[in-house]
This record gives sequence, structure tokens and C-alpha cells, in this order.
Amino acid sequence: MSTFETLLTQREAAYRTLVLKAQQDPAFRQLLKTDPAAAVKQVFGQDWDSSVKIEVVEETADRCVLVLPALFPRADNDDELSDEDLELVAAGVMMPPQFNKTSGGTQLGRLN
Repeated sequence: MSTFETLLTQREAAYRTLVLKAQQDPAFRQLLKTDPAAAVKQVFGQDWDSSVKIEVVEETADRCVLVLPALFPRADNDDELSDEDLELVAAGVMMPPQFNKTSGGTQLGRLN
């Protein structure tokens, strides 16, 4: 599995956790819409990287939202995760997109 596939799987699991909680808890749903960073911290116990904006879009009966992740540049070692990344994946840490200012590309980064 490529690094991007691993990170996408991890992100999908975090998304599922947030959505299921929002379906079961109206107060959490409202918090997720008004202060997504606080909602993420409540569920995962970690601060969201304040340099990355979280936008919550609520679907309606006549609108379906598809989120297309930013491009993830393929690396030569794309099939391998670093020891640090493996530890984060094993711990279930959600990884928001972060802009790589040096290469001009977008990467997935970890929460602070």
C-alpha cells in the first residue's frame, strides 16, 4: 500500500469517527459546524494545526458533497513509511493536509 493510500485510509477512519459522533450527538454536530478544531480536539484529544483551516459542509437532501484531496506528490520511497509515520498511523493520529512551502506541493501532515 502506498503512503498516500495509508494516509487516506487513516483520514477516512477519522472522518467516520467524527461523522458517526455528529449523527448521534446534536450538540457535537453543532460544535463541528461552528468550531471544527474544538470538535476535533474533543474527539481525538489533540489540537488542530491552526495554520490549516477546517471547513465543514453539511449535505442536504438535494446536495451531495465530494471532497477531492489535494495532490500528494509521489516520492521514490512511496511504498515505505518512516518510523515516525508508522507510529502515528498505529496510534490513529489524523493527518490534515499541509502545504509544503519548499517544494510547492501539498503533503499530508500530522496534528500538533
